[in-house]
Amino acid sequence: MAHQHYVNHQRCFVGTCPACGESVLWDDPDGPVWTCPADLSETNPFRETPDSRITEELREKSGVYSNCGEDFGFPCYERMPLHSVCYDKGNY
Repeated sequence: MAHQHYVNHQRCFVGTCPACGESVLWDDPDGPVWTCPADLSETNPFRETPDSRITEELREKSGVYSNCGEDFGFPCYERMPLHSVCYDKGNY
């Protein structure tokens, strides 16, 4: 999914927050935190399927507990903007 960019009232829209569904603005004090769609919860409609090479064993061995292929040297999805307050709540 490509990021959408446009200027609206001197503010730059960078995408839709996958946690709350609201617009994320580049210069908003509440965002963005960039996250991989493979790291979203299984019920999130923006979630993408993680690379099958990322197993629990690989996570434990590397000490990285993400589903993002880039964290393991694999290609992955384009990161999405998330409001920092939504990230802090952990409901994404």
